[in-house]
Amino acid sequence: MKRICVVPYWNSGLENKFFRPGNTLALHQACYLWQQLAAKEGFALDTIDICPPQEADAVWLMDLPRKRRFFEELKGSLRDSTKIILQQFESPLITPQSHESKNQSECDFILTYSQLRSADPRVYHYRIPNYLDFSGSDTPFSERRCVVMINSNKKEGWFGSGGVGSTRFPGVGKFITGWHTSVAKLLNPARGELYSWRRKFARAAEECQDRALDIYGAGWQGDPITWLPVSRPRPYRNAAGDLLVDPDKVAKYHHKIALIANYRFGVATENYRGTKGYISEKLFDVLRAGSVPIYLGEESISDILPPGAFVDARKFKDHGMLLNYLMNCPENEWKAMRLEGQSFLSSKSAKQFSRSTFAETAMEILRKIS
Repeated sequence: MKRICVVPYWNSGLENKFFRPGNTLALHQACYLWQQLAAKEGFALDTIDICPPQEADAVWLMDLPRKRRFFEELKGSLRDSTKIILQQFESPLITPQSHESKNQSECDFILTYSQLRSADPRVYHYRIPNYLDFSGSDTPFSERRCVVMINSNKKEGWFGSGGVGSTRFPGVGKFITGWHTSVAKLLNPARGELYSWRRKFARAAEECQDRALDIYGAGWQGDPITWLPVSRPRPYRNAAGDLLVDPDKVAKYHHKIALIANYRFGVATENYRGTKGYISEKLFDVLRAGSVPIYLGEESISDILPPGAFVDARKFKDHGMLLNYLMNCPENEWKAMRLEGQSFLSSKSAKQFSRSTFAETAMEILRKIS
């Protein structure tokens, strides 16, 4: 039995939590399927606190660790034959070190969500796994509120905070970790961020005569979102509650889907805009809830999701025009978008985001190292 040491970027994934069948998060369910497939072919997958790296035949990194020193210590403890696999999971904003080719060069295999073709035999492509089943409701158009946005409010870049109310200095600390960082990234560390888009959208919604938007999440009620000693921002009038910081966040995941189902539209903007291939659960949460997503993030989204299945935020000159469309969208037009979105979930194109597809792709790498 070959042993695979899995190193989660977040400590919350330790104790084999990535492989528990009862966990409701799609990635964890996908990892559970992967673990079951691996066991049938002679591989034992465990997180680093259970499988010591020095005893492993391969180390699987879910993003490069924040500090290079940890990586060097880990690498120094390995046998000469032990392979290192890097899986990109978080967005380039959260783990920029995982997207620098110079940093990737020390890994034997790379599993990336970037769909750009590569002649490098080390590189494998995948899509971040998601649920594809309909879990919402058929609430009539007339009984639904207009728009919901479920996101934390934070800042990125030199003045951003590590989290709502945090006093850490991630804008600086994110690039003082020993990893290589490009000059362009140092000069503009927040390039591609979409947190500011959400803030502008929220402020624009405050100007609407009728309440068009409800916001759930941390940071919208006057919480500090920067480490700078400045006055707290004015609370957002559309803030309806704090769903995302509930201590039982995982158990509340299905409540999130049920909440979105009460709205015609759901904001599904990523935290990063670019061409890296980063497509997270935000889009699928809205589709699964039976609502229509408002999307901004991956520039090639129309090659994946039919243009008639979502509201493309890029097509609107400003937030006011977008809100005006959402508030006045005819019922028949909304129904057509919703139907196309539901059809997508069962399509061949959507299958690339399935948990089983991820598990099989991960197995290709394990077979290679074997």
